[in-house]
Amino acid sequence: MSELPARALWDADDSDIEQTRYGQVSVNTTLTLLDQCYANADHTTWSTQANEMLAEAITDATSGDRTLAGLVDDVSYSAAMPMYPDEGSNIISVAISIEVRWRHDLGDPTTNSMG
Repeated sequence: MSELPARALWDADDSDIEQTRYGQVSVNTTLTLLDQCYANADHTTWSTQANEMLAEAITDATSGDRTLAGLVDDVSYSAAMPMYPDEGSNIISVAISIEVRWRHDLGDPTTNSMG
């Protein structure tokens, strides 16, 4: 990331994959939202800064239409972690894990005929 503040969304593992009795597969996909900005010059305010960043990231990820216009069943966050600058760095980061619950037809991960 060359300019701050910046955000990146990283996909990770599918988990809790379960075939339903209706010929569909239910899936939880974990995403990580990483938010970075320059840390305040006063290190005693880093915790407050990180918590404000976390609150904003959680709000952005989970407010509004949590079905993404019907593409998924739900979006929620499951973990949050601040990362304070290492010695010699002036970048503060926060990461939240986002769980996306969605379904697809058995054998066809691009179709949800019951959507």
